[in-house]
This record gives sequence, structure tokens and C-alpha cells, in this order.
Amino acid sequence: MQNSAIRLSLIAGAFTTVLSAATQRTKSAQEPQPAATLNYELRLEAHQHGTDLRIDLRFNGGPGTDLQIGLPEDSEFGTPELWQYVAEFEALDGTLMKEAAKPSLRRVRANQQGEVHLRYLLSIKEGHFGSRSYAPAIGPGYLHFFGSQWLMRIGDRDEERLHRIKFIDLPQGWHAYSSLGANPESIELRRSYAELERSALGAIRGGHANFELAGKQVASLIEAGFARGHPQTSDSIRSIVTLQRNIFGHDTDPFFNVVVLPRPGNVAGIALPNLFVCFVKNDISALQLNVLLAHEMLHSWTHIELGPEDTASENFVRNQWLIEGVTDFMARRILLDAGIVTEDEFVSLINRDIINLSDNPHHGRPFAEIMVEAHAGKFGTSHAKLSYYRGALIALGWEHRLRENAFSQSLAEILGDLYRLAKTRERFTYEEFFTYFDEKGIDVEGDLERYILQGRPIELNGDALGKGFELVNSELPRFDPGFSMSASRAAKRVRAVDPEGPAYRAGLRNGMPLIAISNSNRFSNAWDPEAPLVVRVEIEKVSSAISYLPRGDSKMVLQLYRRK
Repeated sequence: MQNSAIRLSLIAGAFTTVLSAATQRTKSAQEPQPAATLNYELRLEAHQHGTDLRIDLRFNGGPGTDLQIGLPEDSEFGTPELWQYVAEFEALDGTLMKEAAKPSLRRVRANQQGEVHLRYLLSIKEGHFGSRSYAPAIGPGYLHFFGSQWLMRIGDRDEERLHRIKFIDLPQGWHAYSSLGANPESIELRRSYAELERSALGAIRGGHANFELAGKQVASLIEAGFARGHPQTSDSIRSIVTLQRNIFGHDTDPFFNVVVLPRPGNVAGIALPNLFVCFVKNDISALQLNVLLAHEMLHSWTHIELGPEDTASENFVRNQWLIEGVTDFMARRILLDAGIVTEDEFVSLINRDIINLSDNPHHGRPFAEIMVEAHAGKFGTSHAKLSYYRGALIALGWEHRLRENAFSQSLAEILGDLYRLAKTRERFTYEEFFTYFDEKGIDVEGDLERYILQGRPIELNGDALGKGFELVNSELPRFDPGFSMSASRAAKRVRAVDPEGPAYRAGLRNGMPLIAISNSNRFSNAWDPEAPLVVRVEIEKVSSAISYLPRGDSKMVLQLYRRK
């Protein structure tokens, strides 16, 4: 499984794995009996500000047993202290509430029959978490939670228990979904809390379509308001899933849900077993949305463990060019083959990789230097995205070599065979991986050494996109906000404005109270190169927006693909 949230937090946190705290026991608190079945019933309560989730939890804890219950604390998806949004918590049917050690815990006593019945309400207003990518997604017509965001922590987080999870009395016109079962109104499975943390469930009003693929159910669930603005999304999802599974095989998930939910200023997605969900801004372009859908859904069946297990963390960063970059290229190729993007759009995405790589401050740095910063906790989005750009351009070169050598298989077919082979073993050694591609005439070992480990410029071939395109020298401005965004955010006042830069020309001045900056993360998925950077400041106690294109006087001369 390729989990976007986990991938990015692993990289950006420089191998800091945030582990969910195991439930702590006091002398008077005992764990429930190991055989206890946890029964969850979920009900939706929609209102004008969002949709609440009311949950009933029943299990047998042993007669008169004191139990310590952990409220939702999301350490997996970057939304800590979610226990604050438990608006109501009740102990029912003779279950007793007792004083707990801290606000994130509840202490209860089972009734005389050993039964525990708890009822709690998760209430979060629409838009509360802003653009935070993987926070709970809440609106009047939709609701989404990852497992760690709604489940109670009971006893040993690694102990498997039988879980029964049901949506009850869904409002008319609503459709529920879950990564845990094809029928979210009746799910039964044996899992540990640790395994369920990375699950997901939710519900939407409207925007639901089902189809079958090789006898397996596929559902697209698109928030109604978003669907009205992007009417082709459901058809695109069907085309993408169909073509990807035809290439990479149908023996993956027994069912599959594709969920599209709105989140302002955001373009993010995550693939889980049986489910892909993305959170996107309403003004996302069709091209951007389709690339996101194709890229993240590919992770559902393109998983590979590469390199020695004892250096897994370093392998993780080293292999991002393959895991993310090659995947990005293949996602676009699949979109082109499906007729979802045009040839010109495909070429524009390749050119965007060339531009992004050149504009990246780490573009010429070798892997060893990148790892020094990773170990020092200085690995950010710009470091992570380097692998996306490099990997996509490396894959373009592979495709060209296959075509020039008249090889019998396409790159998609070669990768499809590789990923099917990966399912039969725990991991590949680098030697096995290199040999696999050597047999196809692709020097992966050399590419890895030159372009990833040494950080050398990637050699582009003018014919890589076919005889109708050529490489042409182009002069482009570098990204330059014209002031220090990091220092300004830290001080909450504008700092280090360059008097010769674009920010100064637009009216930004040192010392202005800073309110917010938008469209500023140069290497995020949501950044729009054609839209202005917007700095909201306070001028004479009035909120004012200063907008400008963050293009500096410094230029870069690049070779980009153009039609002949």
C-alpha cells in the first residue's frame, strides 16, 4: 500500500515515525477480555454547518471491570488532539463513568453483566481544518474519517479483535463507503486497532455511481457540489480504473471505492486497500484532477519493496524516483492512452517537470547531500518533489529507448509484469531489479547512479515524444516571492522585502502585519504557476490583499518540447 500521508510524513519528518500511544493502564484499570467483540454503530446527523457522526460502542469488558478508553487521537494523518471534537460522551445501560487521568482519556466501569455501552458524538464544523490535507473532511453533504480519527483505543493496540461496524439509518439520498467492506452497512472483520488506524469510512449525499470490472464492484462517490462543477469526473474515474486494471491486473482489491471530496486550497489524495480518496479545491482543473486520480490510484497495485530490509528508511527516500516519479509518468501515459488528456496536455506536463526540476533549489545535489539534510530534520516538500520530476523524466527516456530498440513490450507492459512479480515475493534486491530491466535494454543501474545518486542533469532526447516534437531553448523567470515567507510567518509581520523584487513593486513593505499567504508553496500539488501569489496584510488596521506573480529577474534557459 502506498499511503500518501505516511509517505510524505516519513520523508518530511526525516524518518521520524509518529507512533500512536498505546493505551496506558493504571493499577485499578484492566484491559477488556481478549475475546471481546467491539460493536460500532454509526449514525449521521447532517446540519447546515456540517455533518456530525454519532457512534455507539458496545463490548463485554468483564463484570465490574474498570477500563481506560482512549478518545480519537490522530497521529497517522496529521490531525492531533482530535479528542477535543468529541462533543458528547455518555455511558449507558449501567456502564459507569469514572474520573480519568487526562482529557484525552475516559475511564469507565462495565455493568454487572460485564457489558460496556458508550455513545459519543464527533462534531466538526465545515472548513474547520482549512487546507490540512488529511484531516477529517466535513460538510453539510459529506463526511470522511480515517480510522484513527474516529475509533476508540481500548487495551493493547496490536491485539486482534473481532470488529462489527455498521452505518445505521442513513438519511435518504446518502451513500456510505468504507475501505473495510463492500457493504458499509454491515462490516465484520478481525483486526487490531493498529491495523484499523489506516482504514477509512465516510458518506456523501448524491454523486454515487457503481460499475463492475472483472466481476468486482467499483464505486465512485463524488460530493454533489463538486460533481456539478466537474460533470465528467465519474466517467474519467471509470476509464482510469478500467485501463489501469487491464494493464496491472484485476487480482488486487475485492472491491474498490473512489471518493472525491472538496477541500479549499488543496490537491491531495491517498490510496488505501480497497479505496482511494482525494481532497481537492473546487477550482481544480480537469487536467490536474485527472492526473491526481490516475497517479494515486496507480499506487493501489504498483507496490514494490526494493533494497535491503535493514536500510528500509534510506531505501524509502532513494526509491522515490521510482515509487512516485515513474508512477507519475505512467499515470499521464494512461490518461493519454484513454483519451482523457490530449497529446498537447501530455507534453505540457513533461515540460512542467523540466521547469520544476530546474527551479528546484536541490536540482543538482547528489543523494548523499540530500540524506544529510534528511537526517538533520531539514527535508521538506522541495526535497521530496525532486524525485517526482527526476523519475518522470527518467521514465520518458526509458520509453524512448524501448521505441528506438523496437522492443516487443511497452513500458506499461514491462512495469505491469514487474508489479505482478513483486506480489510473489517480499522484496527485490537492487541486483534483481537492475537485471530485470537490463533484459529489456534499459540501464536502470546507470540511470540511478547518474541522475539520483550523483544528481547529474537528466539527458533529454529531442525525439522522446515522437517525430512531431523537438527540444527548443526557452527562457523563463525563476520563482521569487520577493520577501522571506518563512521569516514573515514566524514573526507574523512582513520581513526581508527585496526592494528590487516583485513583492516590493506590488506594494509589500517590511513590518506590515501578516495575516496569510496563499498560492505560495512552489512545490505543492496545489500551486498554480499562472495564478498570483496573494499576501494578505493589515494596512491601517484594514485587511488588504497584495497580489502579484512571483517571478524574479533571474532567468533560467531550458530546453522544452514544442511541436515542429
